[in-house]
Amino acid sequence: MKISLFFFCFFFFITGAPRAELVKITSSEVYSQVMQIDKEVDLLKEHFGLRREKKADIYRGSLRPRHVWEKSYVVQVQINVLRKKFGLPRNQPNSIEPELNLSPALVFEQSQRLLAELRILKKCLGITEQVSAPEQFKGKQSIDIFNRLHHISCQLDVLNREEINPNYVFAEVMRIYEDVVVVINKLRIRDLTYPPGKEQEVTPADSLTAQ
Repeated sequence: MKISLFFFCFFFFITGAPRAELVKITSSEVYSQVMQIDKEVDLLKEHFGLRREKKADIYRGSLRPRHVWEKSYVVQVQINVLRKKFGLPRNQPNSIEPELNLSPALVFEQSQRLLAELRILKKCLGITEQVSAPEQFKGKQSIDIFNRLHHISCQLDVLNREEINPNYVFAEVMRIYEDVVVVINKLRIRDLTYPPGKEQEVTPADSLTAQ
């Protein structure tokens, strides 16, 4: 028995662990999940009797999954705003290492986090209504997901009864600042930088998106 175990460990060491092929997740599958987020937000609005719908601009062009992920981060912050309004502690928004060519699979992961957060919020509020099952879509692109998330973001403003304000942006900036300071100290770099001039037309939401 010990000999068999020895040869198994030796074989495992030589050949390495078995590698599974990652399943390819398409933008259409991500869009299907984002539509579930949209339904959950609409359900919350209906529960609180909020009939107003904030108009969301439609963006056109070619975007990458990383742009969509950035918009989903804004939605995370807005859900935290909503949690705070009900006396719930804020969660740390999920972040990832910078990647130029982000996979749609990572956006899919983010959609599941957002869905979980909304369902937890419903549970805490005693909301038992459920949304309909996911629909299947074909041919969706990153821009479609971005626009739907932007629509969701606008409706969360209605739920929160406020837009992203400088306090929330400052909290996110401080998170970034702390990470940068750690890197600078590790590299023993003397910080001689200074902030750029103020742009008058920029809103807090623009600043959060830029981060």
